[in-house]
Amino acid sequence: INTESDTSVVVVAASATAQAGDVVLTADTGAIVRDLNGWTYVTAGDVAAVSPASGQTGTKVTITGTGLRGGATAVATVTLLGRSATIESESDTSVVVAAADGPVAETLGDVVLVASSGASTVEQDGFTYLAPGQIFAVNPNSGRVGARVTIVGSTLCGGGVSVQTVLLATANATIESGSTCSQVIVVAPDFGASVTGDVVVVSDTGSRVTASNAWTFVSAGSISGVTPSAGPAGTKGTISGADI
Repeated sequence: INTESDTSVVVVAASATAQAGDVVLTADTGAIVRDLNGWTYVTAGDVAAVSPASGQTGTKVTITGTGLRGGATAVATVTLLGRSATIESESDTSVVVAAADGPVAETLGDVVLVASSGASTVEQDGFTYLAPGQIFAVNPNSGRVGARVTIVGSTLCGGGVSVQTVLLATANATIESGSTCSQVIVVAPDFGASVTGDVVVVSDTGSRVTASNAWTFVSAGSISGVTPSAGPAGTKGTISGADI
């Protein structure tokens, strides 16, 4: 019993097999109030699979099974090793979440789904947080459109197999072929302004590795003059401008 009064009683259901039966309230005097067939225990939720079963911050995790809503209307919360994941979609048979920040070392733990009614479904040791990915170097750490940038780190794929997206100060860079989970080479896009921001590497599983304020877009260069503006082979010319 959570709370009780003469007009309302809130309780938490105990474990039982699927069945229908009476609701019986017994007062401290021994008086009984009964509601015939007032409650039905539904089959307990069951997790069939967690995919992927490992990852890090941002990893998109699909949990499949039966009765995941626990007889209620929705899955309200999901935790991976006690850390609240973001629910992206949910049904009675499938829930997709994005993993929150995990522990600093590889750790195995439970997946817990809690329905809007409070009913819970647990998959013991269902998910492993991998050691967080790290970015060691961004070279160069500033530039403009067309700059080739090399990002070196560890576990950049976060348990996935490839890097899918790289953001330089929120701008989507072009990933060059040959990039790996420890080194990614990208070409900076045209940002159009001078700004400093994060470098974010996103894998095919959705995991993210971030280096804060690791990249600066510099203002676009400009040419103000070419002197002389014409001449034969061998002519020495001077090109002047700003941020060339």
